[in-house]
Amino acid sequence: MNKLLLSLLIFAPILVVAQENEFSYTYIDITATNAEGIGYLGDVYLGLPASLYIKGSMRDEEVKSDNTIYQRSKKVAALGYHQSIADIFKNVSKSGYSFNFARIMDIFAELGVNQWELEDPINSIKTGSDLYAHAGVKMGNSEGWEFNLYLESTKLADIELNPVSEKLEYSLDGEINNNFGFRFINHSMRNLGYSFGLSHDDFSGVSTAVGVRFGL
Repeated sequence: MNKLLLSLLIFAPILVVAQENEFSYTYIDITATNAEGIGYLGDVYLGLPASLYIKGSMRDEEVKSDNTIYQRSKKVAALGYHQSIADIFKNVSKSGYSFNFARIMDIFAELGVNQWELEDPINSIKTGSDLYAHAGVKMGNSEGWEFNLYLESTKLADIELNPVSEKLEYSLDGEINNNFGFRFINHSMRNLGYSFGLSHDDFSGVSTAVGVRFGL
């Protein structure tokens, strides 16, 4: 977690560059992740009127928790809302002067459903559907380097070892699982970009990610 914060403090400030173009919310992200093994993440975003957008996501990866390797998959459907700082503070007036804010930052939030599946080493599978929330900020330049900082919250099963049966048991009344991370996206090519990032998940720890983005 400390490495995650250090990387954030080093790289984020250099991306805050003034721009007039809005951030896009219509694209496809294909990402490879690495926690305990290679995993895959696919996101589809579709922008709607009134600053709304919809998101569909699929994820499959190997993760490690309590010294045990699990195969974890998630499917998410969510509705999102975004707003530019430039629009929030547009034409702020002070002492007779007017200030116009460049579009260097967007705030976004998503709410939806997370359908998950968790498979342990003995091929025991548990599934469930839980509330999904995702929020963060986008900073930088929508035609150059973009920086995303986010917090994703889901409710995933708690896993405990039964001392009597010596089998893993699952509970759905555990705490919220948080995934905090950041991602850098380069938009130097028209409708095609690449990304890399780092995140920390309460369940599985730190993971890295590299991916490509296709503009629609």
